[in-house]
Amino acid sequence: MTNGGRAWAGWIAFAGTMLVLIGVWQVLAYVVWRGWPLSLIRARPLRLTTAHVVVIGGGLLTYLVAHDALGLDDARLAALAGCFVAAGLLAGMLFEDWLAGRTALITLTLALTALLAVVLDAIADALNVTRSDDWVEHAALNALSTSIILHVAIGRRWPFGSG
Repeated sequence: MTNGGRAWAGWIAFAGTMLVLIGVWQVLAYVVWRGWPLSLIRARPLRLTTAHVVVIGGGLLTYLVAHDALGLDDARLAALAGCFVAAGLLAGMLFEDWLAGRTALITLTLALTALLAVVLDAIADALNVTRSDDWVEHAALNALSTSIILHVAIGRRWPFGSG
């Protein structure tokens, strides 16, 4: 691969990782914490602008800390972020009224993130997946997260659920 090809591959990996990290901040703010603290801002234009800055800036800051300071590569970071998204959807959507308080929900989300990362890594190893971080990210985002969203969106709605 030429230097130009490597540069493009690096930008694509960065962009993909950033999108998942922005998703992490969206799940944290809107699913796990139900909009807090952004919901405290009364003026809609200010609330929306602040929300965009928080999720995009949070994603970028997370990338800088995890990738540059901690040394995680893009694939591993995206895999862990995918596990957080799945765990946040599981805690925030499926266990929505089971735990009270933001601290309990974020604690459950972090514990589930670690569990998902370990279990999905073990499954990838057992399947001899060559790019295991990519598989973990795919399984967390496309299999688990989509299933959780569909379960809540369809399974808990009329005429199937209580409404």
